[in-house]
Amino acid sequence: MDVVPTHHTPPTGAALVHHLRDRLFWYALAAMGGGWLLGMLGAAQAKAWAPALAAVMNVLVFLMIFPMMIGLNFASCPRCSSSRARCC
Repeated sequence: MDVVPTHHTPPTGAALVHHLRDRLFWYALAAMGGGWLLGMLGAAQAKAWAPALAAVMNVLVFLMIFPMMIGLNFASCPRCSSSRARCC
């Protein structure tokens, strides 16, 4: 009689969270190393694109910080779309 092991796989979101939690250090290290290498190989291009990248970064930082400043709770937004309640 063969015993077939049953594997209980977590939901997709939970599996991704578990994967990233276990390997986040290595992903961050690879991203820093890749950025350093690209910066070394493309110093002239980096200087040429610096003003455009600075503008993009300013917009992205604003979009990241502004919801925290006004206390926006994204978890309640799906509920807000179905009712007239505030999303804060």
